[in-house]
Amino acid sequence: MKPPLGTEKDREALWEGLTTGIISIIATDHAPHSQEEKAGENPPFGVIAEPLFPVLYTLFRQRGLSWGFLLQKMHDVPAEIFDISQDPNSYMDVDLDEEYVVTKEIIHSKAGRSPYENMGVRGRIHRIVLHGMEVARDGKIVAKNGKLI
Repeated sequence: MKPPLGTEKDREALWEGLTTGIISIIATDHAPHSQEEKAGENPPFGVIAEPLFPVLYTLFRQRGLSWGFLLQKMHDVPAEIFDISQDPNSYMDVDLDEEYVVTKEIIHSKAGRSPYENMGVRGRIHRIVLHGMEVARDGKIVAKNGKLI
């Protein structure tokens, strides 16, 4: 990540930016760098964000921020900015009350790790449907076409 978020002050500034509207959206760069790459002399930029939704949902709840506000930052505003029309055949089935611990086994990126391992989170995604095709169910990719990136 550049610049790095090395201090609590940095992290609090991000939260302030979100709540004041300075930061419009939340997105990821899907940085699946290996541990060796990240530990090298010139590590690549990026941070592993998986599993982003339950981590953010948990942190938003802890800060008293609503599910609707998270939905705006992760879905509604990006769709508006990038002129992405809403598809009623694309959705996620999420249990907002389900609590669990992030483990290495639920990480799908080739990085094979997450900075959120061992974190207790809330909000499990049970199913993802894109354009009417089920692509993930209970943490497993079920799509027949496509590839893991």
